[in-house]
Amino acid sequence: MPQEKRVAEVFMLPDDGRFPDALFESVITDLSVSRVDRSMLLRLRSEEPLPDITVHAFEDVLQTTLQLNDVKAVFEFPKEESEDEDEQDEANAVDLSLMPELLKELKRRCPASNGFLNDCTWQLDGNKLTLNLTHGGADLLKGICADVTLETILSEAFENRFKVEFSGVVNMDVDDTAYADMQKQAEAEARKKAKAKAEEKFEEQPHKVVDGIPLYLETAKMIYGKEIRYMPKPIKELKADDGQVVIWGEVFDVDVIDTRDGRNKIFNFAMTDYTDSYPCKIFARGEAGNVLADNLKNGMTVMARGNIIFDTYKHDYLLDVKALASVRKIERMDNAPKKRVELHLHSNMSMMDAMTDAGELVKRAAKWGHPAVAITDHGVLQGYPAAFAASQKTGIKVIYGVESYVYDDMRPGVPTEWPDIVQALRDRKQRTYHQIILVKNNVGLKNLYGLVSRSHTEHFYRKPTILKSDLAANREGLILGTACQAGELYMALLNEESDERIQEIVDFYDYMEIQPNTNNAFLLRPYYRKDKATKEMKMMPPRFQSEEDLWNINRRILALGDAAGKPTVATCDVHFIDPECAQFRADSRTPTTSPPCSSARRRRCSPSSNTSATAPRKSSSTIRTGSRTWSSASARCPPATSRPPSTGQRRNCSGSAGTRRKRSTEIRSPSMSRSASTRN
Repeated sequence: MPQEKRVAEVFMLPDDGRFPDALFESVITDLSVSRVDRSMLLRLRSEEPLPDITVHAFEDVLQTTLQLNDVKAVFEFPKEESEDEDEQDEANAVDLSLMPELLKELKRRCPASNGFLNDCTWQLDGNKLTLNLTHGGADLLKGICADVTLETILSEAFENRFKVEFSGVVNMDVDDTAYADMQKQAEAEARKKAKAKAEEKFEEQPHKVVDGIPLYLETAKMIYGKEIRYMPKPIKELKADDGQVVIWGEVFDVDVIDTRDGRNKIFNFAMTDYTDSYPCKIFARGEAGNVLADNLKNGMTVMARGNIIFDTYKHDYLLDVKALASVRKIERMDNAPKKRVELHLHSNMSMMDAMTDAGELVKRAAKWGHPAVAITDHGVLQGYPAAFAASQKTGIKVIYGVESYVYDDMRPGVPTEWPDIVQALRDRKQRTYHQIILVKNNVGLKNLYGLVSRSHTEHFYRKPTILKSDLAANREGLILGTACQAGELYMALLNEESDERIQEIVDFYDYMEIQPNTNNAFLLRPYYRKDKATKEMKMMPPRFQSEEDLWNINRRILALGDAAGKPTVATCDVHFIDPECAQFRADSRTPTTSPPCSSARRRRCSPSSNTSATAPRKSSSTIRTGSRTWSSASARCPPATSRPPSTGQRRNCSGSAGTRRKRSTEIRSPSMSRSASTRN
């Protein structure tokens, strides 16, 4: 500031008795305002010490009055004279060997200070600590309150008040690469804080939401054309003779082509709202094309207004877009007050079974506020690196595990040598069961690595098989769960085996597992089985007649766990991250009978997806077993339907413009048999 002024000369504070005269008479020695995150830093000198409650009240009043996001007031008070010389000697005797650790703590609390303090030295004179900088940046360090933060750290470490100052190379060369890197880090930190503040403010304000449209409509921002005034309709309802329409969706397959003269741009892209997909085209002239090229990206959510036309070049119907607006999509969230921990989850490393990258699953669990999440792929551990990397970024705990294929070679009268076991499995005289193995500690992790390695190298027949005897000998540090309907316990109950056999299974495991009825709904439908005599597929009646029968299985598992003093865990057997991914999973498992899936669904569920894993809000399904209630993380999703235009010219199901199809037959997808997961 040009000259020092008193607080009373600069700020108008309420005269309600909260602020003493010493505050009004305090001298402002420095004042800085950040336009990036709308914050203010004040440095003041007071003749009398002020209590913290007064300082905080002063900051709050300035923040409210000036409409800032943050205000920090740093006061310098007169030094307290010590009547005891021993006290001064104690301050001088501070162990400076701890300074490297204290500076590490400073970098943790003030990340933007990282780099400025490299190679610095320090000197303690009484209660004044001077840091001699070698790379400059004293003004920037003061701007982020690094000196005040270090004073706090010192007082916490030595229970004494210190004054921190910077000396040495105070200024920095703006051309210095180190300066540029530090500046970028400081700006990134400021943007992060500003984004967090904006997000918090966004959550607090009322939103414009229309039923059936998962968008915050007030966030619509035009990026091309004039304002869109009408509500969007589902893409699946579009017809070739609709004329002008408004739709919403996520953008994919963006392709930008410059015209020959270089003055205009042609944009080809597609949109999906997960009811269907539709190709779109924009011919943007001049500067409008440059602006659109900077703003139209894969994965973004938009509303589009345009005319449905038949493109003679593409030989297909498409939307000739006249106006385009970016808009924020409503994310699917877990709003349960008490968060759950998923202990049965598959990533795309579960071959031909699950859809989503392990890292994306871990990030979603963290975003939903879950304290931990397990990863249990079928027979493999390759999802661990992605899960670990995501946990490092989000702070969520990852429980490492596997859903193994276990063969019980400990039962009397069964084959125990591997060649004999293979023959028994080939003849279907014996079978493997699913089983959840979770890691408890490093010993367990090492044992799991060994079990999985041997299952692939020594005991592989169609699937990597773990022998139960091998598991029993190496189960230290491991936690065993009964898994899904393909597990030993569920199959024993399904086949009405003896109570002794069921109790034997319960005794072997550490916890029981139950799942939503949607996971086992296939047991309520007829199924096909090959007749051993005729070798033909024969339709068999359903195993159960009503959903109550499925409830009874869960109730019995719960009772068995309670009787044995073992916990019963409710899991979802997760195989995909959002309901709309269910159709693609069904397509990948039954490619000859299911309709083709749009590339939008493929991108969303694939590990290389650049789109965010969000979906329309949907309440969690609730399971009630006995006196216990739990919620499923995966909601039931209606099947997607591919519908051709009414004129008979069908567009390519991938959503991008394609060639004309010979047949205009309407394709309808079969009903989804399971939502949270399907039969493994």
